[in-house]
Amino acid sequence: MAQKDLDRARSIADRGFISGRDLQVREETLLARQQGLSQIEQSLAAKRAALAENGRSKGQIMAQAVA
Repeated sequence: MAQKDLDRARSIADRGFISGRDLQVREETLLARQQGLSQIEQSLAAKRAALAENGRSKGQIMAQAVA
């Protein structure tokens, strides 16, 4: 949504109806949201790795219990 808002604002700014400051605020909003998304994706990857490790540990513990 932020990308669409920025694109729309840029097209309007080209015609001089939006100030450069307003355009800058929209660009900063987009960057902040992209950074937040990146952090969420990194967190998700870490949690998936931990989940996979837990699954491997479970298999090892079960094998030891059977032995």
